[in-house]
Amino acid sequence: MIYAGRASEAVPAMETALRLEPNPPHYYLYVWGRVLFMNGRYEQALAVLGKVREEQDRSYVGGVRLFLAMTLAELGRLDEARRIVREDFLRLPFARWWSIAYLRHIWAHHKREEDLERLLSALRKASFPEWPGGFDAGELERLDGVAIGNLLFGKVWWGQSQVTYDVFAQKTTDGSDVEYRHQGRFWRGTVSIEENSLCYDIPGLPLSRRFCGRVYRNPGGTPDERNEYVLVDMFDVNHFSLKE
Repeated sequence: MIYAGRASEAVPAMETALRLEPNPPHYYLYVWGRVLFMNGRYEQALAVLGKVREEQDRSYVGGVRLFLAMTLAELGRLDEARRIVREDFLRLPFARWWSIAYLRHIWAHHKREEDLERLLSALRKASFPEWPGGFDAGELERLDGVAIGNLLFGKVWWGQSQVTYDVFAQKTTDGSDVEYRHQGRFWRGTVSIEENSLCYDIPGLPLSRRFCGRVYRNPGGTPDERNEYVLVDMFDVNHFSLKE
């Protein structure tokens, strides 16, 4: 119901679930907290999510802390929200690549764009990073579509990830086929350039949805350091140069 844009209808569904299971598993409470959040019942959401905040080694523990921070942000308790993001969430082992770009992709099945934007707005209030690893373009020069094309097609990129510290290589044909490799990750698919962004269609990645990133020129980069350019997308920040 939440994803369908019918959050109010999720309330009686959850109330029925909690009546039928008066001693609910913590995952129920996590979902209930999300339902309350999407209905603007922030004080109640805070109370529910607070009951499961300290859970460890659960697939949903990151989500609990994330929605806690978002709920506090909507209540105007920004210092608390930002502290949870900084000290509780981003220190979780899996969270190093989480960002607004990543969650925009994961939550893209919200039927109503305004529901998705509401979630992302709450994340921004809580100072959640826009890109993996807290990437900030700073003085880097963003490349336009023509420059990306000249750098991409028929070329091999190689360099290092800023988030995982692994060496990576990417090979693109003169057409649109692409291969990407680094330790623990290998994919094949196609690339396109859309509105000055580099976009990938990779079957088998999360939800098999297209995702896009930005390419920057690093004025201080060198071929020896393999950091003349930077590719940032929802997964990683890759510093690279062209491989001869």
